[in-house]
Amino acid sequence: MACLLPEKKTLRREFMGKRDLLSDDERAGAAKNIERALNGLDAFTNSSRVLLYASYGSELLTDGIFDLCAGLGKRVYYPKVRGKEMQFYRIDSLSELKEGFHGIREPIGDSEEYTYDNGENDLMIMPGVAFDKTGNRLGYGGGYYDRFLAKWPDLAKKSVAIGYKMQETVHIPTEINDIKPGMILLV
Repeated sequence: MACLLPEKKTLRREFMGKRDLLSDDERAGAAKNIERALNGLDAFTNSSRVLLYASYGSELLTDGIFDLCAGLGKRVYYPKVRGKEMQFYRIDSLSELKEGFHGIREPIGDSEEYTYDNGENDLMIMPGVAFDKTGNRLGYGGGYYDRFLAKWPDLAKKSVAIGYKMQETVHIPTEINDIKPGMILLV
């Protein structure tokens, strides 16, 4: 199989550039819309543990999702990068996040570490740069979510990638290690 990295790099640059052009009002409106959309999903409503990301740059804002989860009594976990791996740790307040890997907010300490248990009602909410109509997600190129989800294929089925509608494209090239999210939700 030919290496698809140059094509993916071009798509990343294109869609990150488009995303960066969104106004603050558009971003705030999309954040409210994603909260409403998630609150209407059975996978979210039925979840007791949510793996969430701390929005960075022009990504869809997620602090409101944390507030929604906390208000519903859900346990929320955020990623922390360690070398080439990512692990999730529970937080009870957004003040427990600090700037870490590439300037992205991460849990301050090593509180309760997330471990997948098939009996749990878990949901992972992940970012992406672009998404296609067949359910593929283009990330940032580090493979962190793919490696994490490769450990727990059942969790991949219970994951939702979120973004703006303008991040949808017809086709994203894929490689053998790419893992599709269970659902893509664009607002």
